[in-house]
Amino acid sequence: DGATKMCITQNSNKDIDCKSGSSSWENYATSKSYTLEAGDGLKTVYVYFDNDSYGQAKITLDTIKPTCTITEDDASWTKQKTLIVTAEDSGSGVSPSGYSFDNSTFDSVTVKTVIENGTYKAYVKDNVGNLGECSITVTKIDNTSPVITSASYTSVSGTNYITYAVTDEGSGPYAYYIGATNEVPSENSSSWQTNENTSVTTNTIYDATRAYYIFVKDKVGNISAYFLIGQDTIPPTCMITATPEGIAASKTLTITSTDTDLAASPYSFDGTSYSTTNTKVISKNGVYTGYV
Repeated sequence: DGATKMCITQNSNKDIDCKSGSSSWENYATSKSYTLEAGDGLKTVYVYFDNDSYGQAKITLDTIKPTCTITEDDASWTKQKTLIVTAEDSGSGVSPSGYSFDNSTFDSVTVKTVIENGTYKAYVKDNVGNLGECSITVTKIDNTSPVITSASYTSVSGTNYITYAVTDEGSGPYAYYIGATNEVPSENSSSWQTNENTSVTTNTIYDATRAYYIFVKDKVGNISAYFLIGQDTIPPTCMITATPEGIAASKTLTITSTDTDLAASPYSFDGTSYSTTNTKVISKNGVYTGYV
């Protein structure tokens, strides 16, 4: 109370900057702008009054941006990756809600899942609002299937093998599957044969009079479209039986075949309409034909 003059300084010794008669004294005011000395860190500001009273305030100055790093959860080839942001700040500290992957929405989330290769950025703020950023270039995401470019029979001493060529832009070929139908095999099927080459001659013997469907999967499980080789020229076996035996009011006809590569709808009793049903109930004597 009763002060008419004041002197502001960062020196705790009043007589250095605010001794009596110094030009640093100015009229008393309830508020005043003051420029702190350069350099980050803890600053103490002293205010002396001409009524022999004084006050002080401690201020931490932080103008340095926080630093951050983005890492991948898995450095190998994968179908997706989780990006993880870590940050440091030697001044006011990283804000708990100062993380962002778009420099727009900031929160506490430090991870992001990505499914495409490319450069990704992260942004971090410290507790006084300084903004830092970092980036990472992701190159080992693979969601592209291999492509089989050719296939043919290779004859060695009268024995037929299959040779195929494949390209893959990502993780590279891992295994092949050769079957009698175009049904896509399960990624975890035990019938996959491991071979990571782009040009392969199988070690299994194949019948060149039949058709085969070749699939290739890459190291992360992407499966190619099938490649058809050959043409099946041998008709399937067919047998038709009637039950029950002996005289009966009606009988059930059943078509069977020993072939393992039948069509999806292989059975018919008229040679025109085919389905998965291989039985038919009859109530008249006669000659009946089954087709496969």
